[in-house]
Amino acid sequence: MKNSERSDLLIRNGLVMPMVRDREWFRGDVTVRDGRIAEVQQNCRDTDTTAHELDADGAAVLPGFVQAHVHVVQSLLRHQADELELLDWLRLRTLPYEAALDGDGVEAAAELGIAELLSGGTTTPLIAANALALGKIWRMSEYTHETVEAILRLSS
Repeated sequence: MKNSERSDLLIRNGLVMPMVRDREWFRGDVTVRDGRIAEVQQNCRDTDTTAHELDADGAAVLPGFVQAHVHVVQSLLRHQADELELLDWLRLRTLPYEAALDGDGVEAAAELGIAELLSGGTTTPLIAANALALGKIWRMSEYTHETVEAILRLSS
């Protein structure tokens, strides 16, 4: 890293597991700049220009997971009707539940669902929802860096 470039985050001493063909796992560092991975190497030399440093000793450092289909608004509905068959579950539980949610309910359920995704390592979700819920979800889902850090602290 050049001295003039400031990193947002340096994840140090982790078991780096790059998910690309023919890459071995190694103990190393990951530098994040402007919200993107800038460097992955065994030893980042210059830490003077790092805003935040995280010691990942004893932890795996992986790319964020992709969740290809998730209903974040249904997070509050979990385990409320596990005994039902799919169509009965939809007709008797899911559709009435979603119809009863107002904007605040959508926001609370989506916030919980997004927090669960982040705490599990998902950074890219494809959110499935009705059009009214989607607008609310998009507006409230842009977490600040501090909020994401708080969620991750609570989940560890």
